[in-house]
Amino acid sequence: SEATARTAQIHVLGAYPRTAFYKLPFSRIGIIGSAGVMGAWFKRFLNDAGLEVLECDQGTGLSIAELSKNSDVILLSVPMSVAQEVTEELIPHLRCGQLIVENCSVKSCVLPLLIERAPQNVELLGIHTMFAGDIPSLVEQNVIVTKTERSKERAQAFEDLLYKYGAAIHYTSVEQHDVTAAFVQSALQLAIL
Repeated sequence: SEATARTAQIHVLGAYPRTAFYKLPFSRIGIIGSAGVMGAWFKRFLNDAGLEVLECDQGTGLSIAELSKNSDVILLSVPMSVAQEVTEELIPHLRCGQLIVENCSVKSCVLPLLIERAPQNVELLGIHTMFAGDIPSLVEQNVIVTKTERSKERAQAFEDLLYKYGAAIHYTSVEQHDVTAAFVQSALQLAIL
């Protein structure tokens, strides 16, 4: 400290307003299936990340139309048994600039439907969270990402958000995902039997 006290200098170059280093291109995320295990987990995660979360589930929260009208990002987190039906109901309510994140497991059921029927200016991203809904954080948790030709800036920002909180991101195509998921689910069923 004696040496640095004689040689160190401080130069004030000015004072500048404090701003965030990076601002997400969305602030409101609507979750369809918010009462389910993964929907509830995402609600907690996204709230903790400082985002406003809107909810839609059977008989609770907003309607699909209201949720779509008020959300920048829509996370589909519903069982496969109703995923196509819910997607069909959602499509007419989609608007310019939204991102749809599909987390319904089998990618060949919902993503191709969205690619074919959603407005061209709606971004589309598939994810598959490979963990249960009771984990405390995303650190070292596996998330499979299925990008589409319509995964743009908002899709990248959503993926980056998962990565920022520690997720291990793995990429796959719709076809590769479904073959692997079918194998894993079959092995799980066999183990249960």
